[in-house]
Amino acid sequence: MIVLFSRVLLCCSLLLVLALPAALAQQPVRITLLSPGAADDPFWSELEGAMQVAARQFEFDFKIERLSHKEHNRFSVLSRYQEIIEGPNKPDYFISFFQRGIEQNSLEMFEKNRVHFISINTGLPSDYAEQFGKPGERYQYWLSHVSPDDYLAGKQLMHSLVQQASQKTPDKDVLTALAFGGPTHSQVGRQRLLGMRAALAEINSEGEKVALLQRVFSDWRGEELVQKAQALFKRHSYPDVLWVPSDGTAIDLLAIMPEQAKRHTTVGSFDWSDLGIAKIQQGQLYASIGGHFLDGVWALVIAFDHANRGELAMSETVFNTKMNIITMDNLLDYQQWLANKDWLKADYRRFTKTHNSFVRANGYDFNLVPGD
Repeated sequence: MIVLFSRVLLCCSLLLVLALPAALAQQPVRITLLSPGAADDPFWSELEGAMQVAARQFEFDFKIERLSHKEHNRFSVLSRYQEIIEGPNKPDYFISFFQRGIEQNSLEMFEKNRVHFISINTGLPSDYAEQFGKPGERYQYWLSHVSPDDYLAGKQLMHSLVQQASQKTPDKDVLTALAFGGPTHSQVGRQRLLGMRAALAEINSEGEKVALLQRVFSDWRGEELVQKAQALFKRHSYPDVLWVPSDGTAIDLLAIMPEQAKRHTTVGSFDWSDLGIAKIQQGQLYASIGGHFLDGVWALVIAFDHANRGELAMSETVFNTKMNIITMDNLLDYQQWLANKDWLKADYRRFTKTHNSFVRANGYDFNLVPGD
């Protein structure tokens, strides 16, 4: 009788386990983001906040690790990769930027430790397919890459700034421009600068005259940036156009510019940060290009589909997301959406192949805009 009762109890227990939702019956998927930004960084804080919302919806065990400022070099980055994915609580999926100079070492490390890697934010080298293959080809655990088209955005920003500067000084024969490119190791800054230079070539070939006085590499923010900017402004005075690679950079530069220079110089940057949008409202910043803070969410969408659908989800592996430009002319279209942070209220499950038959049939549409 005791044996029979034990068997009945065991069967009931098994049926109860089988009846549990998959999210409860299985261990949560572990995902780690390695962020190069401080917790209060204007861009990375937005990216991380959106990822935390999506991670809760997908029921992920989501963790954020950070690089300190002194770790912004390829040796330290590789060391942190190793520390995270070879540790006792290694993640199932690892999301981070693609650091120049250690691409192959990184991919081999993920392969060896069987940790799925989704690279974000930093554009791939132009010859990446020849060097490393596409995600999933030579390296099985490199699942996907999601990054904005920084080259196109760099072009778009310079075209917009020159157009605005020309309207402010219609009688000037030659407009002057200064450009800041971010750190020398930043693939993001380099791609944006390439786009900026391409825009200048197009503008000058069409009859408009714009002289690039100088372009300089520096930290995104801080003392080095300010010192270099002060030297440039002393050497060249204040230009008609100031092209900078991030809202944070623009904020630091505007802080050292006199009011007359702020009124004269047309300044544009990237990121759609709260501070950047505020400067547009104040008339100090003309344009900010952004929307790419959602690329971390799109990486989580890919991880969710891969965890639930396996290789069936990976018919596409490289995604170049589009950034949009905000100026005073279209600020009203975005203002409420940005002020309310509506992307923190979005249901990101509808972007997945797991939950959306249209996405399964037509592929991903990584674009969240006001009204969605």
